[in-house]
Amino acid sequence: MDPRRLLIHQCPFYSHPLVVGVGAQWTPAWYYYADSPPESYYSDSPPESDYNFSPPVDTLQLCVGNRSIVIQLSHCDRVPNILHIFIEDQETTFVGVWNSQDARKLEESKHQL
Repeated sequence: MDPRRLLIHQCPFYSHPLVVGVGAQWTPAWYYYADSPPESYYSDSPPESDYNFSPPVDTLQLCVGNRSIVIQLSHCDRVPNILHIFIEDQETTFVGVWNSQDARKLEESKHQL
């Protein structure tokens, strides 16, 4: 089912293009080192090979009007195909802050959003 159809009866302004607020959250790379077990502490800093570590996306937030959904991607083995279709819909406008970084992280995630 087309996710926009679900909004037809709930949104009186459906004649306008659908605008979706989007955001992605992830745990900063330094956090992984800050909470290491004692036997793996680094004397000064993590090894150079780990400097390019890019943590995965933990959550995806989508908002339309006053309705929101937070998807905990870090707890999902897979995401429904309808989410892929919705995100790839060329008629939907996605807005947010730092979206280029969010988009890159989502594309690189195991869910390839």
